[in-house]
Amino acid sequence: MSSKQVWVIDDDAIFRMIVRTIVQASKGAWTVREFPTVQEANQALRESNDVPDAILLDINIPVGGGWLFLEEFEQLRCEKGNSPLYVCSSSINVNDKQRAAESLCVKRFVEKPLPFDFFDTLEG
Repeated sequence: MSSKQVWVIDDDAIFRMIVRTIVQASKGAWTVREFPTVQEANQALRESNDVPDAILLDINIPVGGGWLFLEEFEQLRCEKGNSPLYVCSSSINVNDKQRAAESLCVKRFVEKPLPFDFFDTLEG
């Protein structure tokens, strides 16, 4: 079984640790690549030839916010209708949810905390 890759773009070290824990407990073979800043994630996006199997994007990141990554992703790698990008946020702002829903590159808005079976649900 080949390993799938998930990018976690989040400045919160605890959330990144939770994702690693959920990945280890999942039934699939996932590897995690972590980006604590949008700038690092954008650089990886520009340098990579492949799109990861899943991207977990926090929108409340200092210096540009997750929307900056989404804009870059929409321009460079988004395959509309086949995007692996999930906005993960604890935001209760209706505008954030609406903006995510309006992007053809956002698969789904996932409220934190991430469900423990999240990666198992992606297997199907």
